[in-house]
Amino acid sequence: MARGLNNAAIAEELYIQPRTVGRHIGSIFSKMRLQQQPMAHARVNAVRAYLEDTGRLKSGRANDEL
Repeated sequence: MARGLNNAAIAEELYIQPRTVGRHIGSIFSKMRLQQQPMAHARVNAVRAYLEDTGRLKSGRANDEL
């Protein structure tokens, strides 16, 4: 997700069905209390928010290049 892959591309890399990817992403969004949005960067922003919240990514300009 952080690389901006769509469900089909993620599924291909993981050798699972795109529908399975969609279910997992829905579960992640639900646990993070985020609404799924059709915006192009919503998935990447969700991952970044999670990483910041868990202390795995510190907010700041240096991380904007990720």
